[in-house]
Amino acid sequence: MKDPFGINPLPSPTWSALSMNGRRDWRVDGGERACVLAAGNLAEMPFDPMEDIPLSAGEDIRLPGGVSYRLGEGLSSLALDGRGERLFAVITCFVHSGRAVLECRLPEHKETVLIVRARVADGAELAILERVPGHAKTTLSLGAWAGENAAFRLFQYAPEGGKALFGGYCVLSGRRSRFEGHVGYHAGAGSDLDMNYIIRHEGRETVSDLNVSGGISGGGQKRFRGTLDFVRGCAGAEGSEREDVLLLDEHGVNRTLPVILCGEENVSGTHGASAGRLHEDMLFYLSSRGLDRAAIERMMTGAQLSRALEALPAEAAGLWEAREETDGKIG
Repeated sequence: MKDPFGINPLPSPTWSALSMNGRRDWRVDGGERACVLAAGNLAEMPFDPMEDIPLSAGEDIRLPGGVSYRLGEGLSSLALDGRGERLFAVITCFVHSGRAVLECRLPEHKETVLIVRARVADGAELAILERVPGHAKTTLSLGAWAGENAAFRLFQYAPEGGKALFGGYCVLSGRRSRFEGHVGYHAGAGSDLDMNYIIRHEGRETVSDLNVSGGISGGGQKRFRGTLDFVRGCAGAEGSEREDVLLLDEHGVNRTLPVILCGEENVSGTHGASAGRLHEDMLFYLSSRGLDRAAIERMMTGAQLSRALEALPAEAAGLWEAREETDGKIG
């Protein structure tokens, strides 16, 4: 059944006047199936461990998706592509042991719907990296499940803005399982970024930390929803979420809605959001050093974006930083 709030709905609806309950205006190829999947709850879908195939560390696979991978230790790169002008891919990945890093490389000029399901076994670690090209409409949906003492880390990066929707649902099921999320973006002219992250604490002493930072300019629009859901029985759990927004002019539209749902007493949850503009004194100082307004905005936006790269796994840090320097998005 299609959600009445459309795609990317909040688990606890708020005043409809805020336009933050979901995106009824967002359409994706794949129809009803894509809408339901991107709405969340992917982690509750069944996983068949007999379906997965080995993906060796360092191996670069170029497939249209729709298959399952068993990830080994180290960095693996999945270059997604397919025929036609649009890509609809469902990827299921398993980490049975060790520390794995998966980079999902999206096509540059193709409307993309990417659905990733991840299961991290007891004691294992998984980091997923996703970079949005910004040249085409992109829908990213993620469902993750973490077992006892498991760790799941998510890095999403949208330096060129564009039209992109991020939907993430992570279940911290096992005791002392952990989630860490880092998101960086720039919503420039014509951009429409919609983000919705739900972290569900089920196990005792689970920990989550979500950090989002970016800049908005030229009439770009950005929506961020972050929900920490502490369910009954997750005693000792800790969760935090924070967003820092830099408003580069008076034309951008920023909407932020952090939420904490609490069904357990002995937990700690914090959330915060800050939004600020470039100070006139700073603009004057940088202008006196020969920088025009466009150069100043690029520099300050690069500083915001770089926060998402600071915590990158060592296996991928050099690769991503080299790409950003080549593209001229940072610095």
